Amino acid sequence: YYDFPARRSRVDYDGVAPHEPPKAFVRRYDLQFEWSVLELGGEKACQKSRLREAMPMPRWPEAMRLVGDEMARGRRCERWREDHGEEVVELLVERDGGAPVRLTT
Repeated sequence: YYDFPARRSRVDYDGVAPHEPPKAFVRRYDLQFEWSVLELGGEKACQKSRLREAMPMPRWPEAMRLVGDEMARGRRCERWREDHGEEVVELLVERDGGAPVRLTT
């Protein structure tokens, strides 16, 4: 979720390994705070920290290339990939509307 006019963003992170809990990062640039929420054993924990940077401008990474279409989280998506050598970033966006669905590295 990214709303530049309202200066808000949210990232839902599904742990890669089985021992990593799911997390959510909510950034309120208008209030200059970030909340990190994670769930361990049914209990939720929240940390609040101060944001010291301005919200990044919306931009499409220059090296992103369209890989193809696929279904993700029940939605028809386009898969985009950016290769940095040792790290590859993949972005899935809704085919209709372009809303981000998943980002992986």
